[in-house]
Parts: sequence; structure tokens; C-alpha cells
Amino acid sequence: MPRQRSRWRSASRLLAAAAILLLATAGALAALDRLWAPATDAALEYSVQILADDGRLLRLYTTPDGYWRLPVNLEEIDPRFIELLTSVEDQRFFRHPGVDSLALARAAAQAVWQGRVVSGGSTLSMQLVRLLEPRPRRVSSKLIEMFRAWQIERRLSKDEILALYLTLAPYGGNLQGLPAASLFYFGKAPGFLTLEETALLIALPQAPEARRPDRHPQQAAAARDRLLRAWAADDRIDAPSLQAATRAPVPESRRPAPRHAPHLGDRLRGHADGRGRVATFLDAELQQRLERRLAREQMQLAPGQTSAALVVEHATGQVRAWVGSGDYFGQDFPGQVDMVSALRSPGSLLKPLIYGLAFDLGIAHPQTLVVDRAEPLKAWSPRNFDRLEQGEMTLAEALRQSRNIPAARVLERVGTDRLLAALRELGGSVAMPGTRPPGLAVGLGGIGLDMRDIAALYGAIGQQGVGLRPQVSAAGGVPGKAPLLSAPAAWQVARILLDTARPDGHWSDRRSIALKTGTSFGYRDAWAAGVDGAYTVVIWVGRPDGGYTPGLTGLSAAVPLLLDAFALLPDADPRWPGAPPEGTLLARAEGLPPHWQRLELRERGSAVATPGPRFAFPADAATLAWNPARPEILLDLRGGQPPLSWLVDGRPTGIAARGRQHLWRPERPGEYRVTALDARGRAATVRIHLRIAERDPAQPESKGRGASVQVEDPDAEGLAW
Repeated sequence: MPRQRSRWRSASRLLAAAAILLLATAGALAALDRLWAPATDAALEYSVQILADDGRLLRLYTTPDGYWRLPVNLEEIDPRFIELLTSVEDQRFFRHPGVDSLALARAAAQAVWQGRVVSGGSTLSMQLVRLLEPRPRRVSSKLIEMFRAWQIERRLSKDEILALYLTLAPYGGNLQGLPAASLFYFGKAPGFLTLEETALLIALPQAPEARRPDRHPQQAAAARDRLLRAWAADDRIDAPSLQAATRAPVPESRRPAPRHAPHLGDRLRGHADGRGRVATFLDAELQQRLERRLAREQMQLAPGQTSAALVVEHATGQVRAWVGSGDYFGQDFPGQVDMVSALRSPGSLLKPLIYGLAFDLGIAHPQTLVVDRAEPLKAWSPRNFDRLEQGEMTLAEALRQSRNIPAARVLERVGTDRLLAALRELGGSVAMPGTRPPGLAVGLGGIGLDMRDIAALYGAIGQQGVGLRPQVSAAGGVPGKAPLLSAPAAWQVARILLDTARPDGHWSDRRSIALKTGTSFGYRDAWAAGVDGAYTVVIWVGRPDGGYTPGLTGLSAAVPLLLDAFALLPDADPRWPGAPPEGTLLARAEGLPPHWQRLELRERGSAVATPGPRFAFPADAATLAWNPARPEILLDLRGGQPPLSWLVDGRPTGIAARGRQHLWRPERPGEYRVTALDARGRAATVRIHLRIAERDPAQPESKGRGASVQVEDPDAEGLAW
């Protein structure tokens, strides 16, 4: 009995010691696990991917460490691939805790029996540890991998481990991960792999350099075929599939990385999300076709020249194509300079805005006559592009022919400040040469704009006068609306530009395009801008270095590209711009009010010249209480040379004079724009809101003016457009 008790005490001590050791080991492992946490994908960097609106890959960049690495989404991978991968690399992957003891025992037995390592016994979790934390191949490293695998299994699910392994698995050279290998070897996503492609991509990570198909195609084919035959022996594939797969060739070269929209990609690559993706509004098909068109054009251009194109859906402001040059890798010009965002002289492209502002301000009408004859304007005498003068012509014809002298005359009446304010409404950067106050030359190209500014301007012509800043992605937010012109003025400009001359053989009746060309001083920039019922297209041709190119014009160099770009777009409504909006005055020159029949210059240089008209009452943006029983509104106008003409919302109307003051009888309450023009065509405009007067029964009815004034913003000086 004493001997038996002694044995029980010894056994108890051993069990207690074992328990203490087990607890100590568990505690040590827990402490070590907490203090020495494993690496996961938290700091993993992916290749930046510029994506089209449908998710197609346009541009791809290597990671900072030089790898092509794309994120893995298991839902996009064929389950058959996962099944075959685990059958080769880790048959009990979904059952073991990170270390497969059976596989390790088998590997040890094979090594002892055959005197060499036959199989490593590493699980996918252990292989992932090696990818995350590379170490020399030693026994100590193996023990660390086992501990790390256990740690990773505690932190990540099996699907997360599998996705991370397929993101980092080596496929030769700087290819990491299944998506990158599938893209560069087969040009497709991993969800569309064939059987032979699947076998090759499972075999490659086992010896990525020795089996690289682009360098060692025979070794790659042999490794692939061994897997295929093993699967056939395990009844995973049938004989016909084996025969077809082993006959298929392996790719002997890597496909080039996608490089579409390279200039835009360079701008956006710093805005990628956590998985390296940048989503854009670009239309992949349109972008690629337009790039090919400008690449063909590049071969025809003189050394040093290139072209650029921008396509915008003007109803939304979304950029559908962005081509910064004809050849991103050009050798005889700086092809990587993005000409879409470069500040250049717009030439004559601002003339439609100048005329549209004149129509809106009540200064002129498309049928107003103007003299195309050189005369000094503010100490500056503009000349036409062809150095010829045509005498008297309508403003519509002057804009259609892009005459410089009439445009300068109109701008002299509109004012350069008003023109620049309209351009700044578009949200772009207006670059002015020098520090002097802007002169009339800004309307003929003496200013710096980029292609996005031009697209916003012409988009306003297509959007009833409302411009939207072009947006390349949803990250830019909803673009703000810039009301540049009224709907009638935008319609009138569009109708004029529809009849602009076009080169023979470059036209189609499938769409209506309002087209304008521009050529900057010294033939440095050739432009074409066009708008239809859905899209705005801007084309630039020239030298990025600003050099001179004899004979370069918008009509000859840019218009053919613009019309070819429109031909790539879906058909638009050929009836655009449709019927004239309400308030549009249609008349011939002889049917216009006297002040609109001819455009006269401002009075200059005389100290006794009559000042232009201005409203003393009411103030601009005033709210007036209106009494239907006594509907007269008093208008107190100062200055101006009689006789006066009056417009209400752009339409001629009769307003009776009472001394220096005038009485207007509106028919109903609401918003009105009242314009007074003197005999020299000078204008003053106010916007007025009339609301029904609410009379206090305790107060006697006023017998004075027909309206009392309530100014909501007495300091408002809004432009009359």
C-alpha cells in the first residue's frame, strides 16, 4: 500500500507538472502572440488601376516596390480553380489550424526513406507566412512559419488567407498574385481561365523563375502537363479534356500593361482607394478608338506637333474620353505633357460667348448690322485673320465667318470684365498675360485657357446656357452649374454655329453639330470645338513647346479630327437645338427695333459726351409690391441719349415717358428683366421681382406710386445676363 500511494503521488506530481508546463506554454504562446503579431495585408500596396465607367482596366501602374500586384476577390474566381489548387498545395486546407501534422509526418517519413526532401509539408498558411516574411530555408525558419501560420489562422478566415495567398503568390519576374498573372499571361480576369491556363497558373508558384513561360516555355509546359495528368489519374478531369489541354501552347511572352488614358491616369494615380482602384467616367471603347485615331494623325503631323482631344457629356459634365497627346512616348515632342490641361491661347473660340452675352444684354441681335472695317478701338486696331474687310454684315454672318473686327466691336460694348466674369463662372483658371488691365484682345485669344474650360463653355451652348465643369470621376462631386447665357441667347448662338463651314468629305446628316474653329496668334494653336444634343468635343493641334507652325489652322488641322470624334459617338438628335425657346425674338434686320438695326461704337474721347443710361430706381434685384388695380411701375432712368428703347425679358415693349421718369404697366407679378437702350445702343438693365401687394386694412390706399420697393439685397450688382 505505501508503495502504491507513492506511485499515485508521483503520477499526480507528473500530471501537475505537465499541466503547469502546458499552462505555462499556453501563456507564453499567448504572450508571444500578442507581443509578436504576424504581418497581414494591412500595409499591402496594390498596383494603381485606372478603371473605365464599366470597370474595364484602362491604365495600370506598378507598386512602389516595383511589382504588378492586384487585389483578389474570391467571388470572381472560378471555384474549380480553388478546388484544383488545394488538391495540389494543401488538401486539408479547410480543416487544419494552420499546420497539417499529417502532411509534416508524411514529409519527414519520405525524407528519411529516400534520403532527400520529397515534399515540404507546408500548408497554404505556412506558404503565406513565407510570402509575407521571407526567411532563409532552415529548420528554425520552418518552426517560425508553423507558429506564424497558427497566429494567422487565429486572425483571418480561411477565405481571407486564401485571398491573401493568391494576391502574393509569385508568378515569375515582378508578377505577384493570380489576377496579375492571368492578366499578363492571358489577357483576362482569373474568372475566365481555361483548364490548361488553370494548370499552368497553379504550377508556376512552385518554381516561378524556372517555369516562367516567357523564358522557359518547355519547362512551363512540362509542369503544367504533369498536373493535368495527375488530375486525370484522380478522375478530376476526363480524357478528352486532358488531351485538349496538353495540346494547347503556353504563352511565350507577357502581354503589355494596359496604358490607355495615360495622361489622365498620371493625374489620378494619387487618388486610388485602399485596393488601388480609381473609377472614372471614361468610356473604354471610345477612349481606345479616339487614341488610335490621334495616333494615326500623329504620323501625319510635322515633327514637334501633336494633337489632343476631350469628349464631355454636357448634360452631366462627365468626361467620356481624354487624350492628352497623339503619342505618350513621343520622341520628337514632349508626349507626356498633358495638352488637355495645358493653358493655351483659345484663338477665336471665345467669340460665341461674346456674341451670346451681347444678345443677352440687349445690346444686339443676330441680325444686327455691323461694319467689318478696321477702326481704332481703345487705341487698338484689330485685323481679320485673312487681312480683308467685308464692310457691312450681320452679327450672325460675322460670327459664322469668325471675323475679328466685328467681334472686337461687340466685345467693346459687352465689356472685357463681363466676359472674364463669365469665364470664371466655369470654375477654371483664367491666365492673363502681364499685369495690365485686360483689353479687347482677350476676346481674340489674348488669354490662357485649357480644354476643360473650352468644353464647359461649349457645353453651355448645348445646355440652354448652363455650363458644367467637366468631371472625370465621382470623387469630384456633383459639378456646379454656371448660368452663362439665357436659353434664347444660347439657342441663337447654336443656330449660327450650325452653319459654320466644314471640310468636304467630313460631314454626316446623322447629327447637328454647332462648330467653331480657332487659330491662335502665330499659328501656334489650332482648335475646333463642337457641340450637339448630347456631347461636347474639343480638339487641339499644335506644338507643346509653343513653337510656330506655318499654315496651321483650326479648319484644316482640327476640324477633321473633331468630326471623326463625333462619328465615334452614339447618334444624337438631328433636330437639335430644336424650336426657339420662349422669349426668342426672330426677325430680319429691317424688322428689328431701331436700336438693334445697327451696332454703333461707344462714344469716346469727349468730355461732354452724354453718359450712358443707368437706373436710379428700382435697384437691381429689388422686390416690388405690385397692385393690380394700379399696375404702373415707375422707372427712373438717368443719363443716356434719347430716344430710348425698352426691352422686357428681351422683347421690345412700349413704356410711356413722364419727364425723366417712365411708367411701365406689367400684366402680372413675377420675375422680369427690364433693359433701356439709348440712341447710341448703350444699355442699362435691372432684374425685378413683382409680388402682389398685401394692403393693411387699417391704412388708407396709397395714391402715389403704383408700387413700393423692398430691396432684398441692396448691394447686389449682378450682371444682367
